[in-house]
Amino acid sequence: MKNEFEALATKLAKQIAKEIAKGRNFRRVKKLAAAAEILAELGEEIHNGSPSLDSRVLPTANAADGSPKAKGKHARETWVAARQKEGYSLAQVRGALYDGARGTVGVAFASETPKRDGYFFLGLPAEKLAVAVLLCDEKQGTRDVVLGPTFLAKHIRKLSRSHDQVKFNVRVRSTGAVELHIPGREWVSVTAMVGDYSPLK
Repeated sequence: MKNEFEALATKLAKQIAKEIAKGRNFRRVKKLAAAAEILAELGEEIHNGSPSLDSRVLPTANAADGSPKAKGKHARETWVAARQKEGYSLAQVRGALYDGARGTVGVAFASETPKRDGYFFLGLPAEKLAVAVLLCDEKQGTRDVVLGPTFLAKHIRKLSRSHDQVKFNVRVRSTGAVELHIPGREWVSVTAMVGDYSPLK
């Protein structure tokens, strides 16, 4: 499997070189480079024996009633309770905000958009966040993307804001790779941050 990813990454690298040599559209070159980066990342994870992307999908926590608000609240509470059992410090301050070991932790939840499978639009109070957890609810389960202090310090000011909330636009590709949209910089890979709870320590 790793060799297949390496072969595809090599093929993409050659295509990128051709595009640059021909002076082709810079936007296309950036997209090809991003794809090569994702393939290299997946190949490295397989080589290191990391869990597969599908294995990082958590079971969906169903709420007693089917309203989006109730589902989100139930999903957050279930996720936080699971992390607390694992020894992570998380005490609710209000709503989706929790007091963690490094400061304020925001836990957002969203289901796939009705007309675009694999796309999620989440929001958190526009406060100083040490960690942002994005619970993306898919048909097969929920992926938890944990954005730590270093990532947020670099990108959070570039994210859109509306009604005192910072907006997170996430997409999950057919390969299982997960990306966050950064306005003005297209998509940034956050695959390695799925199920990585180290920022909570």
